[in-house]
Amino acid sequence: MVLLSALVLKFGSGFETGILTFTLIGAMVVVAAKFIPWRYFAGNLITIVIAVLIFYAFLNPGLILSLVFAKELFLDIVVSSLIFAFLYFLWQDK
Repeated sequence: MVLLSALVLKFGSGFETGILTFTLIGAMVVVAAKFIPWRYFAGNLITIVIAVLIFYAFLNPGLILSLVFAKELFLDIVVSSLIFAFLYFLWQDK
């Protein structure tokens, strides 16, 4: 899924560090989420926070202390929580 989203995001020809960083961080998050001992919801939130922090650290470390980073982190947490809750309730009935 991570590789598919990286291919969809790749618009231009050539090497883009942002896409490579996104792919590597996505793969690390998938692996790390399996080893976190907490419940799935808490582990999901922790890995999202770490992934966004690493993404900004690689691409533009100066933005980590800005409002842009805080807004994106908040939006990522809210959207991922909604997706997680939707999928959890969808599979709970089975």
